[in-house]
Amino acid sequence: MKTKYYFALIGLFLSVIISGCSSSKALTTEGAAQEAELRKAIENHEFVIDVDRMLPMSGPSRTLTSSYSLEINGDKVKSYLPYFGRAYSVPYGGGEGLVFDSTITDYQSSFDNKGKATIEFKTLWEAPRYAK
Repeated sequence: MKTKYYFALIGLFLSVIISGCSSSKALTTEGAAQEAELRKAIENHEFVIDVDRMLPMSGPSRTLTSSYSLEINGDKVKSYLPYFGRAYSVPYGGGEGLVFDSTITDYQSSFDNKGKATIEFKTLWEAPRYAK
């Protein structure tokens, strides 16, 4: 009688392990499809990065309370990012941060073995000049 329970328990254990392995395969194929889609978007210069956290040079990371983003579409860049650092000349009421629309002059993207993307681009942007 006890052997029947042991076999039933082992059968249940094996069925849980097998179902777990099949679901992990589905997750890896889904992740690979998302990675391929993301790689294609980066290579086609058509993506939006939503920023919700910043990493200062010193100190802990900070969560942003407003929604910020960087959008690249073809040869255009649209930036709505906060400025974090030291400012020597700020207009009354504070500045706008890194808010601009511009044209991209040099765009380079690369991927490492782990799938991490590095994107570098240059743009022609002039900081606004404030009256003194």
